[in-house]
Amino acid sequence: MFRTSSFALLLLFGATAALAENSARQEQDGSANLVSVTQSQAIDARAEQLQSGDDNTSDLQQSGEGNSALIQQLGEGNDARVQQVADSHFNQAAIYQQGAGNAIEVEQSGRANVLQARSLGEDNLIRVQQTGFASAEVSQLGVGNLLSVVQQGFYEGSTLAVAQDGDANLAVIEQGDGNRLRLEQSGVLNSAAIRQDSYHNELDFAQRGNDNRLDVAQTGYGSRIEGSTSGNRNAVEISQSHALNRASVVQNGDDNLARIEQAYENHQAEISQLGSANEAVIRQSMAAGVYTGHSALIQQNGNGNQATIVQQ
Repeated sequence: MFRTSSFALLLLFGATAALAENSARQEQDGSANLVSVTQSQAIDARAEQLQSGDDNTSDLQQSGEGNSALIQQLGEGNDARVQQVADSHFNQAAIYQQGAGNAIEVEQSGRANVLQARSLGEDNLIRVQQTGFASAEVSQLGVGNLLSVVQQGFYEGSTLAVAQDGDANLAVIEQGDGNRLRLEQSGVLNSAAIRQDSYHNELDFAQRGNDNRLDVAQTGYGSRIEGSTSGNRNAVEISQSHALNRASVVQNGDDNLARIEQAYENHQAEISQLGSANEAVIRQSMAAGVYTGHSALIQQNGNGNQATIVQQ
């Protein structure tokens, strides 16, 4: 399927014995494709770039030690750019794009980052930045999806898995060290904005339907969020600070709103809504020096219901 291009198997800057350990392989099949690799001040770097189709672009830059990257593109007008530079050691990136007009931008610095990215369709965009001991597995299937990920790991590392299936879905994720995240978006025009700071926070959430919204801020330690929305135009807003809070949200229907705010420690909140145009709000906090958390549950079936629980 692939033919070796006129500038395949380039080994750039191979002046020293250490740099001679680097390897690069490039194959192209089609018209007007562009591929480039730069291995500058790199030791034991591995690069493989494969393109089939027309007007595809692949650019790879490597320095540091033990970095490896695989870029494979099939179709027309796809663009992949990977940087494993600066203080970059033992990072891995595997990129696969198939379709037309897809783009991916990757920056890996620090140590032992791992990325697997897959995009099938048209005009999808993935941006990933990893700064150390981070692991990400991301996929897009459809048209016009956008995913932006920043993983800042130092000691324990962060882990995430994101799958977008549909059209025009949006996910923006900022993840600190030691956090875990899983997100599924299936449908059209779903959006998620997620921020995980501090350590040992977890999120597992699914959006199924159209125009659903998820806003999450986990700024404490050891908190957990899980749940799903199924339907259209549902909104979930969750804020957790301090430590060891738990939140669960399940919404089935259209135009529902669930909001949970948890401050300080050991709170548990659960919202379940079945129907349309329902609204549920839970706010839980405590006075300084009190370490026993609250528990709250809202269940609503039907249409146009409203419920609020405040515990302080």
